[in-house]
Amino acid sequence: MSASEIIGRTPLELGIFKDSGMYVNTVTSHILASKTIDDFSTDIVDRNGRTKHVLMSWCMIDYMNDHVVLTSYVDATRRKEAEAALKESEEKHRILFKEAPDGHMVLADGIVTDCNQACEHMFKADRKWLIGKAPHEFSPEFQENGEKSETAAKERIQSALTSGTKTFEWVHRKSDGTDFFTEVSLSSIVLNDKPALFASIRDITSRKKAERENAKLQIQLQQAQKMEIVGRLAGGVAHDFNNMLCVILGNAELAMKEAPAGQPIY
Repeated sequence: MSASEIIGRTPLELGIFKDSGMYVNTVTSHILASKTIDDFSTDIVDRNGRTKHVLMSWCMIDYMNDHVVLTSYVDATRRKEAEAALKESEEKHRILFKEAPDGHMVLADGIVTDCNQACEHMFKADRKWLIGKAPHEFSPEFQENGEKSETAAKERIQSALTSGTKTFEWVHRKSDGTDFFTEVSLSSIVLNDKPALFASIRDITSRKKAERENAKLQIQLQQAQKMEIVGRLAGGVAHDFNNMLCVILGNAELAMKEAPAGQPIY
């Protein structure tokens, strides 16, 4: 609005307040009571019908032998939008990180600085038990392949920081001392202007047990197949030997029939 459109009209007449009752009841009572209001947050409507968020300040002053209200407006629309975006981002973080079914951790300088509820369930411990520890501290001393957990963990962390990502299988240890198999995915991130890692941990104990059972069954099947082959081979050899033996015995019987009585062959 131009100055000529504003001068001589009250705020209510200008129709800029979305809630005119708020202006009458709240603003007026505050001005009469304290004579000053600082950074009062409210919404107004501009001449194009767009809603804007403003911070308003009022104070009573003496002007030309009269008491008048000096008013200032600061457009805080972008700030409010930024605050709303931040709140939405925090909510997404809460859903994706805190409530995700897989375990999630944040590591800085190789130490756990945060984790979600899934980690607490996975390790049968609360956040306090995990935060402040290095990964090898909730792992057995050695991994399945014989690697020392402390050395192997540092190597994988460094590899993820260097390349950006690292996925591998790992044996972790719960707070009650039970070992379990996991698949760990590390992703490099920046936290407080410093390099850090986001770790996603999935319990694959059931899958590993199924793989081992399947491997045992494969070995048993291969053994059974070997025994079947040996049996067939033995059966074939016996059959061939029996055929040869029948020929030999038949010829022997014919020879005995043709030999004169009293020969030593009898």
